[in-house]
Amino acid sequence: MSSFEMSVGNAEIVALTDMNCAFPTPLPELWPNVPCDAWEPFRKMFPDTFEGERMRIEIGCYLVRSQGKTILIDTGYGPGPIDYIGGLRGELMAELASKSVDLADV
Repeated sequence: MSSFEMSVGNAEIVALTDMNCAFPTPLPELWPNVPCDAWEPFRKMFPDTFEGERMRIEIGCYLVRSQGKTILIDTGYGPGPIDYIGGLRGELMAELASKSVDLADV
């Protein structure tokens, strides 16, 4: 899971990854009017974004700590399983634990 942390004023901002996976629907099915070779420049620029005919997606959120408070800014996908991405489950709870976040503090 990727991780990025920064401070803005007295706030600590931590980017968290809930899910990182290959989208189950192949690109030609998602965008049938886009020729397959149109993806090549993007494959070269962003090789880690593609997995065969599928695009990798990252679903994330942010943790903000400031003035003794902890706030989670989340997209709300939930733990899953999420049907439209192949029944995958989110990993947010594990990601929070890896950052030593006590859920009672959020």
